[in-house]
Amino acid sequence: MESSVWDPVEIVSQDEMAVLQSERLRDCLARMVSRVPFYREKLGAMGVSPEDVRSLDHLARLPFTVKQDLRDSYPYGLFAVPMDDVVRIHASSGTTGKMTVVGYTANDIALWADLAARALSIAGVDRRDIIHVAYGYGLFTGGLGLHYGGERLGRTDDMLIIRGVNVFPAQIETEVLLTDGLEPHYELLLERDESHMDNLTVRVEASEKLYRDSEGAGAVGRKLAVMLQSRLGVGCRVEVVAPKQMPRSEGKAVRIVDSRRI
Repeated sequence: MESSVWDPVEIVSQDEMAVLQSERLRDCLARMVSRVPFYREKLGAMGVSPEDVRSLDHLARLPFTVKQDLRDSYPYGLFAVPMDDVVRIHASSGTTGKMTVVGYTANDIALWADLAARALSIAGVDRRDIIHVAYGYGLFTGGLGLHYGGERLGRTDDMLIIRGVNVFPAQIETEVLLTDGLEPHYELLLERDESHMDNLTVRVEASEKLYRDSEGAGAVGRKLAVMLQSRLGVGCRVEVVAPKQMPRSEGKAVRIVDSRRI
């Protein structure tokens, strides 16, 4: 078996990885403090704020979350998003006490599947292998995680990885075709900013009629952005351009411009 690189972030330098991990840890803490009273109070009592965490060395300043914290917050006290955004709930069996409950957003599910696929890929698994998922498929999280990860391994030919989410151009094309006023000619631009975050821009042609209505074109672009966010699990920017501005050639090589740098 030969391992492969599932996501370019796997082969960045140690210094680049440390910077990325520190930034994401700080962002995670900021979300927790702003959205979860339990962590706001716990970190506040210790005199720790997200801005204080400047490197991974500062992990030692942070408190542990123990099993009893999860039980005391049963069922949804530690959720960081509204229940309307939670698409799946998993939980322990509760045989030693209260069940511990975990909620997932659509993006969590996509990220989880991607991480499972990455783990399988590193172990040398590819689309030619047969995977037997021996974990249970009940409330326990393991079965579905490896199931979705295995499925992703079999769909890599035209796949893009954007902020940890697997994105297939066919998904974008479907939304473009379903949106009135747009032509089936588009281009995907991928860039990586200074904070190592991937940014996707979808450039798509307007019909002659739509392009004459500048306000309408703007509204259609915003609508498509919302639909893509929902379908892909990752945000993007949409540019509606004039008719006949997009190349007419077929294929990923032309429609995708990936200028990301590791």
